[in-house]
Amino acid sequence: MSTKFPKLKGRAILSPMAGVTDVAFRAQARRLGAALTYTEFVSSAGLVRGNKNSLDLVKTDEIEKPVAVQLFGSNVAEVVQAANLLQGRFNIVDINCGCPAWKVIKTGAGSAMLNDPKQIEDFIKQLVKELDIPVTIKIRTGINKDTINAVQIAKIAEKAGAAAIAIHGRTQKQGYSGVSDWDII
Repeated sequence: MSTKFPKLKGRAILSPMAGVTDVAFRAQARRLGAALTYTEFVSSAGLVRGNKNSLDLVKTDEIEKPVAVQLFGSNVAEVVQAANLLQGRFNIVDINCGCPAWKVIKTGAGSAMLNDPKQIEDFIKQLVKELDIPVTIKIRTGINKDTINAVQIAKIAEKAGAAAIAIHGRTQKQGYSGVSDWDII
């Protein structure tokens, strides 16, 4: 059963960003006022298998408390196992349901999960049941302009026990281009 979201000593939160939020960047962000930092997204499969690159991504600095780890994967049992491996080292586990990269979505992870709100619900319920730390998710507005389901997924995530929900204001199809939809946020 998840605990309450940690009390933050500020308003700035450093989002998880692949290739950016390594331990050195996160420590510097904390020194400059970030109240919470998130790791880059990390493969649950890589963590479970002891992959060195995945293990390097979950290194933290003493200054990073509270700190969150962002995991991705399409197998709930594997994500739960990876989260359990890390729960003593992190204050929050975040599930990436927003990455638009082909190498991630072709495995059914990241923003591909937006196609299956029930899967997101199952992930959250299992993690909340298994962990002693809060579970959060990061999503996008939807798959494309014709499939906008962020509000539906946010309601499902809240009901399933998510402690917080971050929304990237673009669709999977947009990737990192185009205009961000601040209204949906």
